[in-house]
Amino acid sequence: MTSPPAVVKCMGRTYGTTCAHGAVAVTDITDITCPVPLGDALPDGSGTWEVRSVGGRNLAPARDLLHAVALLRGFHWPTHHLG
Repeated sequence: MTSPPAVVKCMGRTYGTTCAHGAVAVTDITDITCPVPLGDALPDGSGTWEVRSVGGRNLAPARDLLHAVALLRGFHWPTHHLG
């Protein structure tokens, strides 16, 4: 089953999410002229989400979907440390 797209805002960016067959695909759509697919989040059966990058790399489990979006965002655009 596929759901209609939804929009999630997190850390000053806008993400489009679509659900198909239980997986939530996350795309950064902050710049609508250049959407960036980030990866998928899948419920793991234990109350958390399994998070995979667009290249298939497994990231840390997430407590909720917003946390999954933050993990995918951090994987693609790591925070730069000053100093």
